[in-house]
Amino acid sequence: MFSDIGVSLFECAEAVRPHLLVSTPVTVPAVHIAEAMSIPLVYCFTMPWTASGEYPHLFFPIRLPQVAKGEGEGEGTGSRGHQLLQTASHSLNKATWLVFDEAFADVFLRPMNRLRKRMGLASVSVLSAPHRGMHASKNSHLGKHAGRHPYRAPYYIYHFSPSVVPVPVSWGSLSRVHVTGYVHPPPALDICPEGEREARVEAQQRVLAFVDSCSHASPPVPVMYAGFGSVPDMPRLESSLLSCCTDLGVAVVLCSGWSEAGERESGDHPMVHRAQYIDHSVLFPLCLCALHHGGAGTTAACLLAGCPSLTVPHMGDQFFNAACLQSLGAGVTVPGGSPTLFAKHLRPALQGILGSDRARLAAQAAGQQLRQERGLEKTVDVIASVVDRHIGQL
Repeated sequence: MFSDIGVSLFECAEAVRPHLLVSTPVTVPAVHIAEAMSIPLVYCFTMPWTASGEYPHLFFPIRLPQVAKGEGEGEGTGSRGHQLLQTASHSLNKATWLVFDEAFADVFLRPMNRLRKRMGLASVSVLSAPHRGMHASKNSHLGKHAGRHPYRAPYYIYHFSPSVVPVPVSWGSLSRVHVTGYVHPPPALDICPEGEREARVEAQQRVLAFVDSCSHASPPVPVMYAGFGSVPDMPRLESSLLSCCTDLGVAVVLCSGWSEAGERESGDHPMVHRAQYIDHSVLFPLCLCALHHGGAGTTAACLLAGCPSLTVPHMGDQFFNAACLQSLGAGVTVPGGSPTLFAKHLRPALQGILGSDRARLAAQAAGQQLRQERGLEKTVDVIASVVDRHIGQL
């Protein structure tokens, strides 16, 4: 299956004959296609995928404890204790990238070589496999075995804000790694399919009418957003969410996203409005807070709107984004392993948002920084420089 998908992608690329390839690092065939076509490869991603001691590999199945600023500096330990903890943390983080390398090779090396054979490329060994370039740093396997790589090392464009995700010190010496800031999408109604525009306009108007009715109630009722995108967790946690919100007097815009089809009736919950889609940039500035899984796009949208987050991480970079929001003071992580655990942590988290402006002020401060970044323009500049460097003026 892997090689069939890779060949299909290669055939598409051959038909187009691109001057460069832009991909995500998890699209494994991309590096082989770029090698076969002798074109540069640019990886664009929303989470760190270049090895460092500051962050563990975000797909590593065990969440490692990270050293907080000042930890180990208590009485009797001094700065030496902090340095030892930090060194140990960095070593563990780096080890996760090596473990991921080996696990990746075990799974993909054989189908990788089958794909390479079908594209007319030589087989590779574990040490020289191109996947090691996916997250290589100056001190990683790519640096040690660079002479064995017939392909050009990829470039990396990271679409996150340095004010949210501190850039690892080791990345400063890597000329092929660029952190641009978030790339914010245009208004959703401007890019939706023409045949869906009318229905989405009407759906958005209903959501805004619901929020307006809550704000004009006596007393006004705060409204929160709740949505998990493509992950079908909401039915499992919905009862706990609605019970908590009812008790605390909070209305909810419940967005099903990809996980359910169409809108449903609110049933016995007059303080709930259900919608399949809503433009985050329109709704979030009006919300008390947003309950979400911590995907990169929703994280950025919350900060841009100055909207506090209640994050229920599920997989991948969501745990990392949740930790970043909590570190900024702009969000609280709510475990979602079971409805009981979710309910236990949701209530105090939501009470904290209701009782203090601290999270909102932190989100607003982060949003001001995000608005000063030019993520899209910087991305275009980086890609243009890659084109100029490898191809010349077109």
